Amino acid sequence: MAIELDVDNNRTSANAIGTATPFGARIKARERAAFFERLSLMLDAGTSLHSALDSMLRSGNSSSALNPVIAQLKKDVNNGATFADGLSKHPNLIDGVQLKLISAGEQGGFLPEVITKVVDFEARQNKLRASVVGALTYPAVLMFVSLLVCMFVLLVVFPQFKDMFSALDDKLPFVSQLMFSLSNQLTENSIVFIPLFSVSFALLLKWSFSDAGKAAFRVILFRIPFTRSMYVNYAISQMTRVLGLALEHGVSVSDALFYLKGTFANSEIGKTLEDVEELVDSGQGLSAGFERSEHMPDLVKQLVSAGEEAGALAQVFSKLATHYETEIDRQVSLLGKIAEPIMLLIMGVLIGGLVSALILPIFKLSTTMN
Repeated sequence: MAIELDVDNNRTSANAIGTATPFGARIKARERAAFFERLSLMLDAGTSLHSALDSMLRSGNSSSALNPVIAQLKKDVNNGATFADGLSKHPNLIDGVQLKLISAGEQGGFLPEVITKVVDFEARQNKLRASVVGALTYPAVLMFVSLLVCMFVLLVVFPQFKDMFSALDDKLPFVSQLMFSLSNQLTENSIVFIPLFSVSFALLLKWSFSDAGKAAFRVILFRIPFTRSMYVNYAISQMTRVLGLALEHGVSVSDALFYLKGTFANSEIGKTLEDVEELVDSGQGLSAGFERSEHMPDLVKQLVSAGEEAGALAQVFSKLATHYETEIDRQVSLLGKIAEPIMLLIMGVLIGGLVSALILPIFKLSTTMN
């Protein structure tokens, strides 16, 4: 029997995490993870919630953005509010689904178990993100270094050979003429190009972190077969893990779907979750919604349908989450192996092209002098 929840009835946005807290600066992801991990350990050891919060407040860093939040939580609990009520005031500390889980845990008397599950969920998500970032960091560094080398050659090296090759004029190879022309434009207009490049890069970086930039990035991911598969697998792993936790601890599927679609807003997965939520709210099962989605693999459709018939959806979702997390690890490892040689090849072509643009005129000049 599902536990009725009275916290966050208005379903505040799941994307609220990361926004500035009214008590100070932003709370970092590792601080959130450390907070729930320490709380889980103390509650498992039999410490009361009030004592656990008091201990973390006394031993915490007074300059941390988390400290005033813990102080407010302790005050709310002392005044008779539930832990979930206190957490609902801090959307930068916890998202909607996790808040529902904690509320259910408080009402059902299994709060330590729920917080342990929240810690495990955060650890899994952080591990997946770290794997993706780790696989792409080295290729990204290679590309950045290659661009810096190219800029150095064009701005410093090519101008040194300008007078030497001026006698050849139109006899220079086409690649050399192109590179010398580009070098001249950059050096002669550096006072314009450098600020323009810096401002453009800053605006691009800012846009990439905006909602529009993230939406555009998701569209690009969906157009590339390999990255599309990775993104869909990541979305399925997160979705099934959250749904499994929600069903296991009495949180309604409708609430879980609401917060999940906010996580994947402005994406194909988000639209799929919206359709599934509408069907669930109209009285149809989860399997009906998944069956209509073109982005859900057949494995998910079949197992969700079987789990719904057997009344074991929580176990099915947990197994699906583990399966797709393993699949993502494999794809991330493959991505790293593919991306590195591709970046090395691009780096070689860029730098090799610039070097050849210098060497060819030298050969030409040598031939002319002979």
